[in-house]
Formats: sequence, structure tokens, C-alpha cells
Amino acid sequence: MNLLSNLRRPKFLLGGATIVLAIIATVHFSSGPAILVEFIPNPLGGSSTAFSINNKGQITGEMSDDGESHAFLWSARDGFTTLHGNEKPIAAATAINEQGHFAGTLARTKSGTPAVLCTAPDEWLRIGSLGGSDIHPCAINEQAQVVGWGKTTTQEAQAFFWSKDKGFILLGALGGKESKALDINNQRQIVGYISSATDERRAFVWNRGTGFIDLSSFGAHIQLAAAINDTGHIAGEALTPDGETHAFFWDKENGFTSLGTLGGRHSCATAINEKGQVVGCSETATGATHAFFWSRETGMIALGALAGRNSRANDLNDHGQVVGHIELPPPWWVRTWNWISEKAEFPRSCRPPEQLKSFRTRAVLWTIPTVEAE
Repeated sequence: MNLLSNLRRPKFLLGGATIVLAIIATVHFSSGPAILVEFIPNPLGGSSTAFSINNKGQITGEMSDDGESHAFLWSARDGFTTLHGNEKPIAAATAINEQGHFAGTLARTKSGTPAVLCTAPDEWLRIGSLGGSDIHPCAINEQAQVVGWGKTTTQEAQAFFWSKDKGFILLGALGGKESKALDINNQRQIVGYISSATDERRAFVWNRGTGFIDLSSFGAHIQLAAAINDTGHIAGEALTPDGETHAFFWDKENGFTSLGTLGGRHSCATAINEKGQVVGCSETATGATHAFFWSRETGMIALGALAGRNSRANDLNDHGQVVGHIELPPPWWVRTWNWISEKAEFPRSCRPPEQLKSFRTRAVLWTIPTVEAE
């Protein structure tokens, strides 16, 4: 395995000035704690997103150079590392466990997008695919068992469980058209959803002993189970009687709890930690989509989007650190140059490249200080 660009303090030069890529800001909302926001560096200059974080603060994700996608590993202690496999570049690192093992996908080929597993700095294992065009490893537990979904030879999406000794096990679709596994805990309980022939979703929990358990038996129209922790607490998305979709939290003691929204009609949960705290994204009253953090003590806290349009939280650890991305507009100098060039009718060769004029996603780390003190 080759590990490239291991930069503890990533910087680049622009017009003779040194620009630090990791930008930190503290955001104060009218209520709730001050939230620290740090943009994870992307020296390639394109879009990026952070998918997963463990309790050591190691973050995995995907970045681009406006062409190819590249997986990355980043932490405040060790800095930034781009990841390369033995055969092809790793396009995305989608899930990481506490040991630093992570799953991801190789760069796309004509035959599809194979999945890979890294279990040591110098040990890469090609997981492969289900025979179709795509595979999406979504979660990994401490036994380096991976779940996700992939396209089969008939191009239908099927949920899978993978381990080094068993290989792929297809979970089936319980009479539905497609299935997707989204998370696994250390008790090998798997959660996800099944799509019917009419595209109606039903959430499930699966394990070897019981097989599928339809979560509609939990007393709500649960469409999607996105995450499960080692205690068996579940977070996901449920349909309300008036047609809205709300993020939910479920535990044995309290049953189903709707998390509400940030003022809009829809919200969804994406991850849960061992404290039962949940992150996800929600529609706001203005129609934007913003990341949120939820706990029983704080309720739903908006993580905001700074000067951006939308944001999404993908994962969190037990120390109040949340990762995801913010969708940001072009830099101020690009917007200013666009305005000047339009007025002055400068030659096109003098104008910024077209790709710089569009919104970009930027991988971000939110830190909620009060959470660590609980």
C-alpha cells in the first residue's frame, strides 16, 4: 500500500501567500452550546465529504480534483493522508472502526466499482462486488465485518453481509424488490430497509438467529433504519400520518421517539453513538437542508451551514465530534471576478474556470463541547 501526501499541517501557496487549508470557526446560536466548525483540508481543490469518524478522531471520506475521486484519512494529530490500494486508487473510504480498519471502494472500471477493506497500514483486501455495476460498503464493526448494498448481475440492489471467513452473504429482500443494509453493531445486528415493487420502504433489523424483523411492528411507519449501536438503540426515518418524514430514535425503555425537524417537513437520521445521541439532516423553514445533532437532554440542535446553502451530518463519535459536509458557494474572489468580468466584458480566457462558479461540498468536523462533559 502507498500512503501519499501525509501532511501534518497542510498548506498551499496562492499568489505568494501561504493559505492554511483547515479553517476553524466557532458558531454561537441563539440557544444551545457554542459549536466548533473545522473544514477538513482538500489539497486537490474539488469537492469533499467526510463519511465516518471513530473515537480516536480518525476521519475517512472522499475528495475530488474535479475529475477523479480519492479516499482520505484525516485526524488532528496525524494530519491528512490520501489512500491508494495495490491495484487502483481508492475512490472513497466510507466507514472506519475503532481499530482504524476501514472499508471503501476502488475507482470505477468498465466492469463496476469493487469494494476494498484495509485492516492494517500495509494490508489491503479486495472484497469485490455482487456482479453488478456498483457496490456500497456502508459500515464496519470491530470484527472487520462489513455491511452495505450492491447491484447484482440483474442490476437489482441487494443488502449484504461480508466477513473474511464467510465472504458475501446476501440478506435477501423479504419479498421486496431491493434491500440495503446501512449499519452493523458488534452483536452482528444489521439494520437497513427493503423497497417493495411499488417503492414503498420498510425498515428492518436482521441477525442470523431471527433473520428479518420488520420494524413496523415497533408501532410506527418506520421507513428506514439507518444506524444501530451496541445497546440496540436504533435511529432512522419514519413516515408521519400527514405524509412528512421525521428522524426517529428507538430504545426498549421508551419505544419510538420522533425527533421532529428544524422547521421543515422532513428530517432523517444517519448515525447513532453509544450514548444514544443521533445526527442527521433536516429541512428548515426556508427549504434548505441543515445538519443536526440530537440527544434527550438537548433535543434537536441545528449545526447550520455557515455561509453555505445546505449541510449534512454523516457520523459522530462518543466525544461530541460530528462529520459530514457543507455545501458552499464559490469563493468571494470568484464571485467578485465574475461580476467585474461581466461588466467589463473581459476575454473569456481571463475569467475563472466554469467549475469554480458552482457550489462545492466541503468535508467538515463539528465539535459540540458540552457533549464531552456528560
